[in-house]
Amino acid sequence: MKKGLFILMFSFVLVACGNNDNTELNNDPMPNDDATNTEQNDMDNANDDNSNDGNMNDDSANDNTSTDGTTDTASSDQEYFKEKMETLNFNDFQVEIKYADRKEYEAEVDLNNDGTYDVEVEDDINGVKLKARDAFEELFPRLEKLDLTSNSEKQEVFKQILNAFDLSDDYIEFDIEFQFNDGKQLEYEEEK
Repeated sequence: MKKGLFILMFSFVLVACGNNDNTELNNDPMPNDDATNTEQNDMDNANDDNSNDGNMNDDSANDNTSTDGTTDTASSDQEYFKEKMETLNFNDFQVEIKYADRKEYEAEVDLNNDGTYDVEVEDDINGVKLKARDAFEELFPRLEKLDLTSNSEKQEVFKQILNAFDLSDDYIEFDIEFQFNDGKQLEYEEEK
């Protein structure tokens, strides 16, 4: 019985150790078929490309950077600002109106030396802060309502601004600046 158990155990050891001659010849667990590998790589790349579930968040898909480092969106916004501002008789506008309780209304369409615009609205009265395109969309329809020149009187300027921007006339400080297309400037300040 001991002899039979020994033979049985010995055969298990031999089978478990096996012959390594076949595995030494081919260490690659997958067949080395170039067509299969190419298909698998193509499928992997396709999966990587579609891994965003339709959300175009892939950096290469959203690479809108132009050669000068600005984004196409910013570039198109600047073109839009310029096109719209050319319909007005001024190209630069800044207003700051202060009210009691430290409430302020500030807005600007600021033409930079390089021809680009900075556009911003900070409206403490209504709790609104906007920049770039959003600010421009808020401001431009109001600016279109203005019928001002570099010779406009201070009270007429204040009245038109307050009406166009739906602001109260109980301000404590009013500061306005315009740069007109003919190069003339209009600046008025008033404290009550």
